[in-house]
Amino acid sequence: MIPLVWFLLVTALLPVGFVSAKPEYGVGFELTLDYGVASIQFPNGSHVEVAKIEGNPTYKQRMRTADVQKDYAYIAPDAQTTVGWPSFRDYLPLWLGGHNHSHESLSGMLKSLKIAVESYLEAPVPTAEITVPFPISDTFFDTLRSTAKFISMSIPAAPATPAGILVALHVYGIGPGKCGYPPDQKDPAQAFLSVEYTRSALTALLIFEECGVYEDLRVLHETQLGSQGSPQDCRAKLTRALRDIVEMPIEYNGEMLKSLSNVVLLGESSQDHLLHDVLEDVLRKQQQFGINTVVVDKHKELVNPVFAASVGAARLNLIRSNFDRDEI
Repeated sequence: MIPLVWFLLVTALLPVGFVSAKPEYGVGFELTLDYGVASIQFPNGSHVEVAKIEGNPTYKQRMRTADVQKDYAYIAPDAQTTVGWPSFRDYLPLWLGGHNHSHESLSGMLKSLKIAVESYLEAPVPTAEITVPFPISDTFFDTLRSTAKFISMSIPAAPATPAGILVALHVYGIGPGKCGYPPDQKDPAQAFLSVEYTRSALTALLIFEECGVYEDLRVLHETQLGSQGSPQDCRAKLTRALRDIVEMPIEYNGEMLKSLSNVVLLGESSQDHLLHDVLEDVLRKQQQFGINTVVVDKHKELVNPVFAASVGAARLNLIRSNFDRDEI
């Protein structure tokens, strides 16, 4: 009985709300090929777009050669990387003077984003959710996680969800659909497209959603189709790439999908007129084969497309923090 009495006594002396206190904010970062962005989500539903930070040449090179998770639906060509001889210092821990090129290339950006958020909050940032435009390999995620730990910040133990899924789920409310009984009240499965368009890349995900489960059906990550590409052949390449990824109908998990439910545009070049023209042209031609009309970028007024992914990441971070606190 004595331990229980001491526990009740100590609990009674704690400030009100100490044991069950909820997190006051969630923090989210997105790392693109050229820049990183940071946002904060508050429990009252409001969010703050804190900073957009341009990456240095080392960061940009690392992100351009990031390991994209490849599967049967991967359509983009492999990125070329440079292989060099390792040095002795590559095998030493950082605290003994060793260096890790992957850490060095990412730590500056993560540290800058962390400092920007801490300056705004006037409080430390012990944890954050980090997302990138494309599905990443376990190897790249391990590097990302160890780099975050190096700057005294933790991230979840599972690979980051691609930015397009986070935006659809946590910002624009595309799914999760209702699933349960009776079966006639179950929401139908859907397919939607997310397109992240920046200076250096076009990243598009064709995503399947059913009962709150999201799957990448097709992944396009092309570093030759950024908005700063050659205007002469850019339209033809964009058309070909987007036509392939939205080709319908598509059968998955026993469902036959004939149309897209939504198209979500992200990134600093999401309002590019060429991108809009190509998307509308591709979808209009697909409609001739039974595809319903899709309103391009109909959600754009809800959040800045540059910060949409980091806002989604911040909301997920807040949800995770609440869940962890409820488990205590």
